[in-house]
Amino acid sequence: MKNKQIFFKSWKLCGKAVFSVLPYPSEIKFKILENIKEEVDMRKEALAELLKKDIIIGHVYGLDGGRQEYYFEKSPSGIASFVMLKKKHAVKIILTDTLDRLMLDTYGEFINCCPDQKYLQEITKELVPMQLGDKEPVEIPIASVEEAQAFWSQESRKRAWIYCRIDAPEDTHGALKGQKKELMDYAEQMGFMVVGEAEDMGGGLDFDCAGLAEVMKVAGDGKMDVLLIKKLDRLGRDTAKLLDLLGGLDQMGIDLYAPLEGLLATHNTTQALRYPGVFTHILRKAPARKSGDSIGQFFCTQQGR
Repeated sequence: MKNKQIFFKSWKLCGKAVFSVLPYPSEIKFKILENIKEEVDMRKEALAELLKKDIIIGHVYGLDGGRQEYYFEKSPSGIASFVMLKKKHAVKIILTDTLDRLMLDTYGEFINCCPDQKYLQEITKELVPMQLGDKEPVEIPIASVEEAQAFWSQESRKRAWIYCRIDAPEDTHGALKGQKKELMDYAEQMGFMVVGEAEDMGGGLDFDCAGLAEVMKVAGDGKMDVLLIKKLDRLGRDTAKLLDLLGGLDQMGIDLYAPLEGLLATHNTTQALRYPGVFTHILRKAPARKSGDSIGQFFCTQQGR
């Protein structure tokens, strides 16, 4: 029986492979990509659930002299199954907790040492029937250390959502595509993980747009940390409505970035957004904001702070 192992793959690499290798029409390739992304998301969720549990580390020493390490949930049946599933290619197996304390070690499938004798009895109740062929090993979620580290590395990165907008009713010159590329490059430069995108076309005074509505829904669902835009007026040109929108993003803990200006808005905007009249007056009367200053920093500077 093959072990049900959790794989953590690169979505970007999968996408490139599909488009460069498979001889299918684009619509079929996009469907394949959607299926791959769905599978990767499911595996990522499974890995997240596994790493929340009480896990142990299995050090498997192979016949070739190499060593591999795996995470799996601590339980007598899980330990027994892990030993049986890895025995074929293992000279010995050492199990430790996350503090590197020995739980047991084996020669192949046979336990050599287990400091906790009471727990050993629970393990052998599960292991011996498997060794005798009376019981099959249980499929258990397993993650390699490399997969877990890749997951934690991605989890520590801020999730970014890209929003593109043009004033024209049609994108005849590919401006949206240009905005998206610029923001994708900026996200990579900043170390953000792009998790989605939205776009709108039409006048900047209209805030009732499908793309902008999607942005606010995603923010409200807690699925992003950062919103990337080309510049502030891409969100809209109506000052009062823009302040309301910025207030909503602020309350949801979303930071706002643009390539040329850097951090546009963060939680520092809270005070300004409580007093929109004063804030609007300052924006209209004061000198232009310096590149790199957030709206909150600019507001505080103009107040003499």
